[in-house]
Amino acid sequence: MAKGGDPDEPATPRRRGAALSWLVLALGVLLGVVGVLLVLGLTGVDRAGLFDFVRSAGFGGVCAIVVAFIALFGITRQVEAARAATDQARRNAAAVLEQQQRSDAAARWWERFEWASSRAIPADPREVPLPYETLVTAFQALLSDATDEVQRRAVAGITAEASRRAVPTSGVDEERSGMRSSNWRASLRTTLQGFLDAADAAGVRSAETEYRLYELDVIEALARLEDRGVRLVALPDEEPRRSQSGYRPDAVVMASGRSVAVEVRRGRLSRLLLEQHAERFPEGSLVVVTSVAVPPALRRPGERIRVVRWVEPADDAALLEAIEGVASQAGGR
Repeated sequence: MAKGGDPDEPATPRRRGAALSWLVLALGVLLGVVGVLLVLGLTGVDRAGLFDFVRSAGFGGVCAIVVAFIALFGITRQVEAARAATDQARRNAAAVLEQQQRSDAAARWWERFEWASSRAIPADPREVPLPYETLVTAFQALLSDATDEVQRRAVAGITAEASRRAVPTSGVDEERSGMRSSNWRASLRTTLQGFLDAADAAGVRSAETEYRLYELDVIEALARLEDRGVRLVALPDEEPRRSQSGYRPDAVVMASGRSVAVEVRRGRLSRLLLEQHAERFPEGSLVVVTSVAVPPALRRPGERIRVVRWVEPADDAALLEAIEGVASQAGGR
């Protein structure tokens, strides 16, 4: 593309306007001269007197006025061009400043992201990550301030990984700490829902956070069943008793004097998946809780395992039935 005064450079609208103005002025002068000559030729005006007028000071004054108007026109055009150039320079400076501000904001955003990521997944395995609910709050703020798809997906990815690596955040020496506290569960629900709302507004889905919220709802349901003979033994933010195979269920409850493991699944199930769950917990009973409809053939895939759908408090009775059913089955063996 041609630069500066390159003759091949396309004329800008301002340049075309200036050229047209000068052309109109020149044509006006030319037409004026031609008109005067025609008038003189047709009317037979005394040419000798005309020549005397041309040599007089009066004609010089008229010419001075014409020249002044021409100069004024040129100066006006120059002033307009200078003003247009100044406005364009001001717009260019504003655009450069805006771009610089965006770059600085993006740099600060990534600094915050790196800080939160390092606290969520420490490079040194000896370091303890920040509590999960604190991380979710930090990632929610980052998601709200994200300006492009790369940033939004980065937040969603690190949140999912932090969820998978979440460790106990409450002391088990307190009778009602962590998920055993209804106030703590309510606070965590607010935090998770706030993050999901921010993700939805940004057009990003966080499946891991959705699972966390569903798991919290199931824990709430188990807590409500404590008034109906079910006792919570271990919860996700504690260290539940592991099976001999090392399997760590999402929760452990006691029903009819029997220990029952609870596995939370948010999605479709298959017989193969249920068999794998049963193999990982060979010495006890297991209830799998899911948010999707369960085909009749999968509701009782084995003697020690039950599958139940839970989506709202109205399903508490079905959850209790599954727990008591598998516990009584274990007691009859």
